[in-house]
Amino acid sequence: MEGEGKITIEVLNILFKILQNYKFENSIPEDIIEIIKEYIDSKRINVQFREINISNKQKHFEIGWDQDNLLKDLLSLSSNLYEPHKKDFERIHIGTKNKWFLDNMKFEGINTELEIITEIVLNQEKNLPGFKYFYEFNNEGGNHHSGNLLFVSEVGILAIIGVNNKFNYIENKKFIKNQIREYKTFANNRFVNKFVTIIGLYASYNRHGKITLNPVDSFDKIIMKKVKEFMKEKHEMLQEKTSNKDSDSSYSDSDSKEEESDSDDDVVIDDNSSQNSFFDFLKSVIKFIIFILLLDFISKNYFKKEGIE
Repeated sequence: MEGEGKITIEVLNILFKILQNYKFENSIPEDIIEIIKEYIDSKRINVQFREINISNKQKHFEIGWDQDNLLKDLLSLSSNLYEPHKKDFERIHIGTKNKWFLDNMKFEGINTELEIITEIVLNQEKNLPGFKYFYEFNNEGGNHHSGNLLFVSEVGILAIIGVNNKFNYIENKKFIKNQIREYKTFANNRFVNKFVTIIGLYASYNRHGKITLNPVDSFDKIIMKKVKEFMKEKHEMLQEKTSNKDSDSSYSDSDSKEEESDSDDDVVIDDNSSQNSFFDFLKSVIKFIIFILLLDFISKNYFKKEGIE
């Protein structure tokens, strides 16, 4: 659609911020507002985009939206826009993972936060489905937690993970959630439009001794779930295409074999025809020779008999 063609990473970044009720320090450019309106109008889903004047200089934007359909469409647009960046994400992922292991080999003894972070880093797809790239880490935390882990998804969403100390879980839960919210604000200012949106999660052991990643806000929880669903669906579609391609290749091979078989049959038929013609000719020659020999025999015997008489 025409509205989709104008969508850029910057437009998606602003659109996701509007969905999160983000408080903009500066006014949104009018051309971007028009692009967003055009995109919303082009959708056949229940979406309303409205402006609310707070003062003469400030405007607040709200979207009444069909959550599932709109987010699915936005993630699809984002996935296409970030396709050229996947190689860069992969390169950063390898470098960050290597650096993390080298840095953390210096620590000795038991460190609860380090154990949690190590589990997340080693099994990131299990703990955070859809966020396959280890983007950055920060081990300069205070006594309450040991820093932040940053992961990126293929659709250009950044996830910030903070680690909670299990021995002071209740006391630190509120603290670390607020700290991650502050870091999200810092990351938004730092990365500007590099990612379409940023979500925050805090990690801890649950009462069963398993690691859990908990979104700090309700919208972060929605985004986390939608990224997982979108990437799973995308993976299944790729598998289906690969399967169909292999199936088409099998049919093609089968057709080729049938054509070769048909061609071979044609050759056999031609050979049989030639052989039959040859035998017919040979039979005719033999018959002719027999006929000549018979005539010669009769002639000789007949004239011999007449000479005797």
